[in-house]
Amino acid sequence: MSEISRIITNLGIAYGLGSKEQFIDAISKYAQDKEMDDEAIKELIEQVFEELELTNRKRKATQVNEVIDMEERANMEERSHVESSSNKTEEKLDEVIGEVRALRRSVESLIDTLKTK
Repeated sequence: MSEISRIITNLGIAYGLGSKEQFIDAISKYAQDKEMDDEAIKELIEQVFEELELTNRKRKATQVNEVIDMEERANMEERSHVESSSNKTEEKLDEVIGEVRALRRSVESLIDTLKTK
């Protein structure tokens, strides 16, 4: 079974890189070399196409996962940038509030000073 898996893999590569005729020729040559009957050839072809379909699905799933990962990384970077901006805004707001409080204390102190005079 491992040889069939290897052959299926090789045929899948050949099919992916070659033409339909090259794929058919590769299967035909293998069947002739192994002196396979029609039923065995049909089984081989069925296994090959199942393996090709699985490989294709895996490739598509991998591509989808890569896209999702890239989107998540982009979203994380964007959130990080927004959080960073938000933190800077909060820091500036805290500074302004502190200055307003200090100004208020100064004004209250000035009012108290003026009341005593």
